[in-house]
Amino acid sequence: MIDDYGIPMVYVPAGKFMMGSKLGEGFADERPQHEQVIRLGFWLDVTPVTNESYARFVAAGGYQNQDYWTEPVWTRMQRRQKTGPYDYWSYRDPQLPRGGVTWFEAHAYCNWRCGRLPTEAEWEWAARGPENRVYPWGNVFDSSRVIYNGNSSSEKAPVGESIRQGAASWVGALDMSGNVSEWCSSLYQPYPFDAEDGREDISDETHDRVVRGRSWDSRGMARGRNVPHIEFNTLGFRCARSA
Repeated sequence: MIDDYGIPMVYVPAGKFMMGSKLGEGFADERPQHEQVIRLGFWLDVTPVTNESYARFVAAGGYQNQDYWTEPVWTRMQRRQKTGPYDYWSYRDPQLPRGGVTWFEAHAYCNWRCGRLPTEAEWEWAARGPENRVYPWGNVFDSSRVIYNGNSSSEKAPVGESIRQGAASWVGALDMSGNVSEWCSSLYQPYPFDAEDGREDISDETHDRVVRGRSWDSRGMARGRNVPHIEFNTLGFRCARSA
């Protein structure tokens, strides 16, 4: 579908999969591998949020409307007189993934779009699917399907529905491996993943949040983490919406 803001989204149905990595595979924080049930379907952006789309949020007064932000973050923003995201001068193409935004800014943008950040489990389910693929497209690495440290020339690449279609996940989401890594809503906590154990607390403003997808300077879909106020150019996001 195309949402009210003109952003293409794909539907991710309910289902179950084995979340994480088997013993001897992946990284230690991706274990134990465990069955994860996604009980409700949801919508997910086809691509990471672009500079163009984020600029519309800024132009619409996103940094002047307290409704999109948590109270302490809003207070800090007013004190700093922050009116927009950190801009990397060489990465301003409208169709490049929006980088340099904190978890709080990603959260606020999704609020503006009447959505939210995906949970870590939702993100992995949309990327791997019921077949538990190693990569969104399958189990064998294919450099032609991904922007990574071997072919990126140390730069992000534009996104779009007609770009890197061969890298689409089972639901049609693009760039879920490479280009930019992505913020998830979830706090970084040990597996097994349990959405009811406090890791989806959006009021926590100090502990690390989960990052998924890797970026143009790395490879794969491994699990990562970052403090929520960090502004890395390699780090973007996409929005989800409950169905």
